[in-house]
Amino acid sequence: MKMQTPELLSRLIAIEPVSANIERVNRAVDLLQRYLEAEGIFTAVETLEDRHILFATAGTGKTADVLFNAHLDVV
Repeated sequence: MKMQTPELLSRLIAIEPVSANIERVNRAVDLLQRYLEAEGIFTAVETLEDRHILFATAGTGKTADVLFNAHLDVV
């Protein structure tokens, strides 16, 4: 069964992904990656200085006509 949006948001909030806590931010990225993949979205994660960076697209690869940039951490 797929996770519904309210459950996803509750789980992300519970992680408390504060910018200074890389481990929690990475957990939020991992959760969102699993959610998107369950929805059929192509994802890739790269690591930069211990931080996970999530790319997601309806196609494959990192080249797209439209880019949406979002933060999972709380500054």
